[in-house]
Order: sequence, then structure tokens, then C-alpha cells
Amino acid sequence: MEENITVEEAIELLFNRESIQAAILAEDEADCNVTAGLDWGNDQVFAAFMENPALLHRMTMLRLSLNREIRQMLQMWNLGVGEQKAIETACTRLFSRLQFPQQKAIPVLETILMRDELYSEELIGNSQMLQELLSVLCDGEDWDAIATVAGNAVREGILVNVGTPRF
Repeated sequence: MEENITVEEAIELLFNRESIQAAILAEDEADCNVTAGLDWGNDQVFAAFMENPALLHRMTMLRLSLNREIRQMLQMWNLGVGEQKAIETACTRLFSRLQFPQQKAIPVLETILMRDELYSEELIGNSQMLQELLSVLCDGEDWDAIATVAGNAVREGILVNVGTPRF
């Protein structure tokens, strides 16, 4: 078995479309898939992680930390009955952005994944860095979708309560 590759090489595998296509081909030829732990949505992404378990650990920790950060942000905004839907949508959108980051986000992700000091705790505690990363990963369309589901949840709650006798 080969030794683990460097984090730099693993990042290149993760975000390089050609390496993803090669992983798809290899998996198809082997007629199998291997997954474990936090779901990353498709086997092609996981194939890059199999080359370097340290990268899987860092990406998982980053994802969990970003989910916690966005959840805390939304909770601070006091969205009431819309909060849970906003959190679910935010985590879904964020997951998609981590799976398929926009080109402008890749260098930022690479830099953060290379910072060893961020991965010494259970979760990343640098809230400012996480919020800056969220601003690069998520665009206006993502925030609009989050706002829309929160607003719709409030609307539904009002309509249900207006249509139902309270006494």
C-alpha cells in the first residue's frame, strides 16, 4: 500500500476535475464504492479522501465547524419559527459549496486546509476566519434562499394560526 500523499497533493486531487474523473473511472472499473463517516455526497469526492485520510479529517472538521458557525449566526438573528428551516437550508447550501466550490473559493479553502494550527482542537474555534470563509463560499443566491425559507416558515406559521381558532 502506498504512503499517504501530502495535504497539497490531496487538495489537488479533491478540487481538480481531471482527478475526479480518474477516480470515477477507477471506481467504475472496480465495480464498487467505499464510504465511511460523514457523508460527502458522492463517491468521487470520497475517492480523493481515500488518498489522504488527513484531508478527510480536515475537511470534515472544517464542514462541522462551518455548520456550527452558520447555525450560531442564524440563532443570533432571532428568526423565530423560521430559524430551523434557515439552518437546514444553510447547511445544505454550504455542503454543496464545499463539494463543488466556486473557482474563487478554492484558493481560500486550500490556504485554510494547509493551516495546521486550525486542526488541533475538536472544532475550529476561529469564528472570524469561519465567517470570512462563509462569505467566500456562499453567494447572494445562497443567502437569498436561506432568507426565503425562513420567511416562508414564518408565513406558514401565521396562516396556520389565523385559520385555527385559538379558544
